[in-house]
Amino acid sequence: MPIRRYTDYDGPTSLGGQPTTRKDNEHIDDEDEDDPLRVGMWLEGDSLAPPCGSSISVVHSLIDLAFESVQEDEEDCVLYDLGCGDGRVCLEAYWRYMNDDKSDRRKNSQRRMQCVGVEIEDDLIIRFRELIGKLQPPPTRVDEGGREDGSDQSVTHSSRIHAVKGDLCEVLKSLVDRQKKLRVVDEKMRANNNEGEASPYEYLPLPTIITMYLLPESITLIEPTLLEMMSLNPKLIIICNSWGMRKSVSPAKTVNAIDGETGLTTTLFLYTAESLGIS
Repeated sequence: MPIRRYTDYDGPTSLGGQPTTRKDNEHIDDEDEDDPLRVGMWLEGDSLAPPCGSSISVVHSLIDLAFESVQEDEEDCVLYDLGCGDGRVCLEAYWRYMNDDKSDRRKNSQRRMQCVGVEIEDDLIIRFRELIGKLQPPPTRVDEGGREDGSDQSVTHSSRIHAVKGDLCEVLKSLVDRQKKLRVVDEKMRANNNEGEASPYEYLPLPTIITMYLLPESITLIEPTLLEMMSLNPKLIIICNSWGMRKSVSPAKTVNAIDGETGLTTTLFLYTAESLGIS
């Protein structure tokens, strides 16, 4: 079975969402000590995520599950990938969304897509940001009258894809604190609600989708925070790759994704308000 390195992904293609990965004989040798992204180079025993990325075919299955599960009345789509590695989930989701002209998501010109990848390893964040920089300009939209709509051209990819270097536990805590404030502070008071020290993650948008490919013990660690986030925002959906949540919650749906390279099956676990018994 080929080992998936973080050097095997070069970003999404412009059309069709096909994987742009190097062939096995183009992979950098795992024994190359000069490659900071090789498997095992940065994994020191306390990482929350596996030391390799998901195959692109599994990533696409995860994105399909996420997009089909978003509620129709959701104004914006904000996807967080926790332990994002080289950002392949964020990049593939963003590019799929921006290029899918036939999708209902694209028919609503007011709905915007943002992706936030959270990663603690310097080399992976550097790689993620490099891949953001390699993306082509956003596609030009054409309205019903055949006129070009340049609205997408006015923003850069980096303003829609956030590569965040940080501890995912701290990022989640910051998001929960903000959700709680929105619950108890009315609209007129929010602008003046500056009590306490500001979080370095205050600028990040609140998620509508959270995805993760984390080790089981890592999911257990953040599970209480995830469930609290879902109780504060019943529209939030959470997708776990390979391992699901364990305590007192059942997935609303499971999907068996086939790895196009190996033929092996990877289970995706979808959690929604239904999982918590929230209507």
